[in-house]
Amino acid sequence: MESQKAVFDQRENDRSSVKDWIFAIIDPYSSGMVKILDVSRGGLAFHYVARPNEILLTKFPNFHIHIFDARDGNCLVKLPCKAVYDVEPAQECHEEPFKIRRCGVRFEKLLGFQTKQLKGFMRKYTIREIPPGIGVRPLSIRLERLFH
Repeated sequence: MESQKAVFDQRENDRSSVKDWIFAIIDPYSSGMVKILDVSRGGLAFHYVARPNEILLTKFPNFHIHIFDARDGNCLVKLPCKAVYDVEPAQECHEEPFKIRRCGVRFEKLLGFQTKQLKGFMRKYTIREIPPGIGVRPLSIRLERLFH
C-alpha cells in the first residue's frame, strides 16, 4: 500500500479541517462513530478505533458514510465511498486491545442532491483549507478535546 504522504500528494481537491463536533457513521461498519479530520469535494479522512487485526479498508472497501453535526443533528446520509488508504498513524500511546487508525475515502458517484448537500456542509462546517503537505493537528490533542 502507498504511504500516507504519497496518497496526500495525489489528492485532486483542496481539503479543509472540520469543526470538532462533526462526526460520521460508517455503514455497514458497526463500531460506532468516527472522527472526521478533513474533507474535500472528492472525499474525506477520519480516525476510527479498530480492534486487533481489523482494517476497515480490507473489511469494507466500498461503503456508505453518514456525516452529522453532533450539536444540532444536521446530517448528510448515505454518501457512497471507497477506501483509498487505511494506516496506523504515529501515536504517543499505543493501548491494546484497540488501535486508532486513519482512513481516507473517495466519494463515489454522488447524486446531484448529495453534491449540493456536500457543498453546503463544507460552507457551514469547515474551518479552513489545509495547504498540501501540511498535516492535521496531532492525534493526542484531537483525542484530548474529543474525550474531555
